[in-house]
Amino acid sequence: MGFTQHVTNVKRPYYIARYLGPEGTYVTVKDDVGKSVKYAGKREAQKAANDAEGDVRAGRLKQAAAPAEVISFSDWANTWYGALRLAETTMANYRNHLGLALTRFGEHMMTDAGFPAVEIDAWEQDLLDAGYEPESVRTYRATLHTCLEDAVPSLLSSNPATRKKGRGMRGVARARAMSKKEKVITTVLGGLLVAERMSILTGRPDEFHQALVLQHGAMRLAESVGLETCHVHPLMIRVEWQLVEVKGKLIKAIPKYGSRGDVVIAPFLGDLLDGFMRSQVFAPCPCHGATYLFRGLRPPRGVPVKAGVTIAAVAEAAGVSTGTVSNVITRPDTVTARTRAKVDEAVRALGWVPGSAPIEPAWHWRRSGFEELFHMAASGRFPDRKRRRGLAGQPVPLTGDWPGIRVTGRNAARKAEWCWVPVADGLTPHGLRHAMRTWMEEQRVHPALAEDQMRHERTGIDVYRHATDAMRQEYRELAEAAWNEAVARRGELSAWSPVPVVARLLRAHAAGPRSGFVSKISQRTDPIVAFSKKKQAAE
Repeated sequence: MGFTQHVTNVKRPYYIARYLGPEGTYVTVKDDVGKSVKYAGKREAQKAANDAEGDVRAGRLKQAAAPAEVISFSDWANTWYGALRLAETTMANYRNHLGLALTRFGEHMMTDAGFPAVEIDAWEQDLLDAGYEPESVRTYRATLHTCLEDAVPSLLSSNPATRKKGRGMRGVARARAMSKKEKVITTVLGGLLVAERMSILTGRPDEFHQALVLQHGAMRLAESVGLETCHVHPLMIRVEWQLVEVKGKLIKAIPKYGSRGDVVIAPFLGDLLDGFMRSQVFAPCPCHGATYLFRGLRPPRGVPVKAGVTIAAVAEAAGVSTGTVSNVITRPDTVTARTRAKVDEAVRALGWVPGSAPIEPAWHWRRSGFEELFHMAASGRFPDRKRRRGLAGQPVPLTGDWPGIRVTGRNAARKAEWCWVPVADGLTPHGLRHAMRTWMEEQRVHPALAEDQMRHERTGIDVYRHATDAMRQEYRELAEAAWNEAVARRGELSAWSPVPVVARLLRAHAAGPRSGFVSKISQRTDPIVAFSKKKQAAE
């Protein structure tokens, strides 16, 4: 008897119809071009399965002719992959996933007997035993399923990678789903503290503004890296591109799921970005020819780390070691007056600046580097990675008044006076996007505007909901009030900050209400409204 199988899809779930074919095995109902038919309803799929099985019993549906030549899975996978025309990121993922499958099934023949489903189940279990994440293993099997599906019915009568309905331990699967780690989020104040810490760690304002854009712009990390200066406006940010890493190179790609759109921002963020852009000198990057708002931190490979004079040159001129120069800067009380005078004289003569920035920072952030810095700011500890050697998992050494100044150099942990407590342990850059969506839910932001902010695709009756100018203005007022409260609470912790932009915010808040700022912002024209008026005038 025919049956239906429910298929979960990101955009829209559907059903397929399965029936007992002429060969005595269950196959899927296909269309004229050999593709599986996707049914919107279960009843429709069940009817199609019963009709197909009835045709088999009546002899109207014959067994498909055997292929002229039997090929291996390796040959089929190479042919199938070469015919694909997908995004570069998808092609790279498919190549990596198929690489795992080819290791196991490369020599298997593309026949029903040569590619049994039980071996695919065993392969999946072996990957889990090897330490692969369950979500990753499911993705690998899904790619294998997609590859084998296109071989039906020309080479295979059915897809051996299809999961049989009702198989497995339901209780275990449900327990795993319930125990799945929830995404860590934070508050508006938490985002401000993480942004400030990132600026303390790097010694520049770029990361402070990028963290705020991630949270209050509800953007993905790759979208913030690919944010161009021409898409930043006083009251709106246009998300048009993202920069994703493929085979070690950053490529310019459409945002995930094609989620291009306008993001409404509060006046405070527009003012901060405006000040940041005025203080920077921008230039088109040589790799994409576009001018991006944020640049990386470390210099490109092969470029000297420091510009001009180094600490080693100061030590040589003073006739001391580099460690002594570091002690003069961080712990002058441990060095004799005579040695301090020699080092100070060498510093003045050479014009050395402690902690100077790289001579030319990289044009773009790499995901791994940004996530490592973000982890240090959110948790207060170095990432637990092997390349960190003895620093892995250790607290970030700090000195001075809170929020502190990072101690660097040799024996930094011994020179440290204290360390940060976690703002939100386990928080990731993408967690700021989740945090903003949760904040909008708490503030009862209209669902139409909330989904526009997240740039989610709306389906069904939700397509009749539209964000209005009144909704956007109300959102700006709510976000502005939340920011003012966060700055006030930050000022209660300490009225001082080593980050200049934060120090200015604290001084402005202590001076009183920002009436002048609000009146200035209120006179600005909403870019979305301005575009509509311009279009109407043209018509």
